[in-house]
Amino acid sequence: MESITYSRKTAVYKSFVCFVFILVAFILLYEVLTADLNFFQYAYYGSASLLCFWFFGPAWFSLAWIAVANEPILVRWDKSQILLNNGKSVPWSIITRIELKRPFLRKWAQHSPPFYRLHLHHNKFEDISTFHMLTGKELTTYLGMLRQRWHLYKDNM
Repeated sequence: MESITYSRKTAVYKSFVCFVFILVAFILLYEVLTADLNFFQYAYYGSASLLCFWFFGPAWFSLAWIAVANEPILVRWDKSQILLNNGKSVPWSIITRIELKRPFLRKWAQHSPPFYRLHLHHNKFEDISTFHMLTGKELTTYLGMLRQRWHLYKDNM
């Protein structure tokens, strides 16, 4: 069985960086609550702490979960199907197209990671998230590998 893997070290590193920013947000929030500041300092420190929580909080939760996951595998496959991490299996024969999506910002201005989209019959699709674990070169390399395997296995059913 083949798979796309990531480095657990990268997940731990990125999770740690997000955690540091969350600590900074708590320090700023502590200053807002305890220090004798003027109005502009309250506004500046308060908004900075809220923005740290907003941008780095969700990233920290997902990266920390990825860092302690059982196996550092994004997706795996064999000759008959792709096995997603959410428990679903997608047969190669129902995939019509595989593409790489690189969204910049999602709703509420939070950054979303690039993902692989598997277009299926009847205008359905499945997404394979990368959780920011792959470099740009790895993203395109693995996209080529997925497409190659799809072309190889789609008619084997």
